[in-house]
Amino acid sequence: QGAAHRGAGVVEPLLEEWIHLRDVVPRGLPAGSPPPRRRLLRPPKYWGTAEGSAHSRVDVNALGQVAVFQRLLDETWKVKATRDRQGHLPNRLLVRKVQRIEAPGLWNRFSRHRRQMALRVRSSDPAFGLSTKAAPGCTPVEALGAVAADNTCSNACSNEAVVNEDGGVRSAPVRTRSICEAAPEVLGPCDHSVNEHYLFHGTSPSGALGIIKQGFDLGRSRPAANLLFGPGAYFAEASSKFDEYASADEFSGLCAVLVCRVLCGEMHRTLRKVDPEVVCHPSFAERYDGVLGDREASVGTYREFVVFRQEQIYPEYLVFYDREY
Repeated sequence: QGAAHRGAGVVEPLLEEWIHLRDVVPRGLPAGSPPPRRRLLRPPKYWGTAEGSAHSRVDVNALGQVAVFQRLLDETWKVKATRDRQGHLPNRLLVRKVQRIEAPGLWNRFSRHRRQMALRVRSSDPAFGLSTKAAPGCTPVEALGAVAADNTCSNACSNEAVVNEDGGVRSAPVRTRSICEAAPEVLGPCDHSVNEHYLFHGTSPSGALGIIKQGFDLGRSRPAANLLFGPGAYFAEASSKFDEYASADEFSGLCAVLVCRVLCGEMHRTLRKVDPEVVCHPSFAERYDGVLGDREASVGTYREFVVFRQEQIYPEYLVFYDREY
């Protein structure tokens, strides 16, 4: 919209000019040229897509690559059910189909945010000689500060949790990390300076298809007061945990899980339910990128990873599986 021009005592009328985005083309291209294809920002080397605008689902058929996902489900499994599980605990989850999601729009958004987080970490590192008010560098999950193991941690602490000499309970490495690092042909690399990890999100097949098209809609999450670790997108590191939230398709009988890249960033570790007023305060989001709800250390069940922004997530694989009883 044009602005009024004042000069020599004459005021010209406002001129309205509407510019349609579809009519705008980059400099150097003739008018009417189709928009250029969207380039991917440093996609993984094993992707087949280099540019484009539409997302695609690429079948992963190589037996060795499918076996990687079966290993993920097998080696992160725990014989432990929580009150969130409906029905009996299966003996095993069997992979039936794997698809890689190559979505330029979602990937570029994730890649840009990862770059921003990495720059933030570097700017807050004293080794670079910079002093800023940026959030602190990302502490590795296994190095998160010990939590006093008094009434907040029962005797049911798992073998994975490490008890210090002073009675504090340390965190443990992410369960999926070593498996993913051993399979660079289908997973990774991850930027561990910003706590990037592969984590699970169990859902229904239809719910998974909606997520890979639009990303995680955090606006639809339940009120913070009803959530154990505050608002955000929830992820699991154990297959037996994400399966508690997965549901079978009415026709195929298969369940679905999204294997996602998650930028955990700087995490606030807690052994108990967080105060909604604290986690929803702006200062909390300025300091932390997410919450690590460590119920594994407190009651021997599971850890849940919660992140606050949809840009921190890229749903890279869709895995259809069956339950074996």
